[in-house]
Amino acid sequence: MFVLQHGKSYLWLFPVYIGVFFGGFWLSSELTDTPSWGVLTLPTSFALLLSCEMGSGVALDSMGRASYPKGTWQYRATLVWHAIGIVLFSVFSFFFIR
Repeated sequence: MFVLQHGKSYLWLFPVYIGVFFGGFWLSSELTDTPSWGVLTLPTSFALLLSCEMGSGVALDSMGRASYPKGTWQYRATLVWHAIGIVLFSVFSFFFIR
C-alpha cells in the first residue's frame, strides 16, 4: 500500500490518474472491442486513494497535499466524500457500460 506522509504534496498523482484513465479506455478497446469498460478506472482510483488515506492516517486536501491528520473533522469528511465518490462512480460506470 502507498503510505501518505503528512505535509507532503501529492499533486503529481493527478497526471498519473489521467494517464491511467485514458490508458484504461485504450486497453479496454484493444481487449474487448468496447472502450466503455475503461470507465471502471473511476471507482477503482477512488478506492485506491481511500485505502491509502485510511492506511496512512492522513487525507489529501483539494490541492493534493496530505494535510488532514486522523482525528480531525476534515479527515473524516474527506473519507466520507471519497466513499461517496466510489459509490457514485460505480453507479455511473454501471450505467455507462450497460
